[in-house]
Amino acid sequence: EFQQRLEKILEEKEGRLSDTTICKEDLTQTLRDFEDANVSLTTDIAALKASHKEVQGRLDETTESLIETKGALEETKGSLDEAERQLQVMTLKREDLAEKLE
Repeated sequence: EFQQRLEKILEEKEGRLSDTTICKEDLTQTLRDFEDANVSLTTDIAALKASHKEVQGRLDETTESLIETKGALEETKGSLDEAERQLQVMTLKREDLAEKLE
C-alpha cells in the first residue's frame, strides 16, 4: 500500500513535470513570436519614419514653391496695377486732347 501511494505520488509529479515542460515550451514559443513581432514592428516603424521624412520633404518643397508663386503673383498684380494706372492716365490725356480738339 505504501508502495502504491509512492507510485501514485511519483506519477502525479511526473504529470506535473510534463505539464511544466509543455508550459515552458509554449512560453518559449510565445516569446519567439513576440520577438518576431517586435522585429516586424521595428521594421514597420523605420519604414514609416522614412516615409514621413519623404512626405515632409515634399511638403517643404511645395510650401517653398507656393511662397515663390505668391511672390510672382504679387509682382504680376503690381505690374497690372501700374498698367491700369498708365491706362487711366492715357485715357485722361486722350479725353483732354479730344476736348481741346473740339
